[in-house]
Amino acid sequence: MNSKTVTPKRKFGQNFLVNTDVKKKAFAEIDKLLALYPDFDIVEVGPGQGDLTQHLAKTGRLVDAIEIDPEAFEVVRGEFDNHKNIQIHLTDAMEELNKTQDSLFSGDKILISNLPYNIGSRLLVDLAVMHPNMPFAVILQNEVARKPLLQTDFTLFGAWIRLFWEFSYLFRISPGSFYPSPNVFSAMVIGRPIKSDYSQAERIKLLQTLKSLVAHPSKTLANNLKNLDMNREAIDKFMNDNKLDINTRLGWGNYKNILDSLI
Repeated sequence: MNSKTVTPKRKFGQNFLVNTDVKKKAFAEIDKLLALYPDFDIVEVGPGQGDLTQHLAKTGRLVDAIEIDPEAFEVVRGEFDNHKNIQIHLTDAMEELNKTQDSLFSGDKILISNLPYNIGSRLLVDLAVMHPNMPFAVILQNEVARKPLLQTDFTLFGAWIRLFWEFSYLFRISPGSFYPSPNVFSAMVIGRPIKSDYSQAERIKLLQTLKSLVAHPSKTLANNLKNLDMNREAIDKFMNDNKLDINTRLGWGNYKNILDSLI
């Protein structure tokens, strides 16, 4: 554990996990995921005070830790200066993720992170576009973490994640396990990649299409197809070709086939 501490900053969404028992539980689940991918290196987003980095250092794998906070960067870099397998990078994880080449996310890597609340869902959405074959073990807001599991509430985030990963909700974490304590519960989740043949261009189109189809959740699929600039004739033909009733709504049972029919 670091001898120096980092002052948490709201603008970076920093809530450091400080509960020792929860950390041990999280480390055990991370080790299980790492065992499934023995040849993969690691990318960590937001090392903060370096507690998780300390555990990852023991694996011997190359760890690229991405930190946007200059103070945290200096603390963690000083802590791991003598660890040849740990590289600390002062940069924006979202910008790094969306690089088209020479990204720290490229290659056979596993994403492991206590994701900052201000980028958690956005980062996973973009991860599917840029690196859909990357396994992950992350901590998210509990409300976000449950979205891929809900059978009644169909959401953009939940549907998108389930296109690319086998998603597992592991355990809930109370606000008091963090410093500072957030106002909501968190949860640890893992994602194991599902083999996908979509090209990156197709993934971009898939995401744009899905956003259009969930723009008005209370409306029928036929009404939401108008958001794709389809006229009535094209909509009727699509519904007939796919044997869909005019009252059909987008949901867990049909959205994958519908998306495939539209790209």
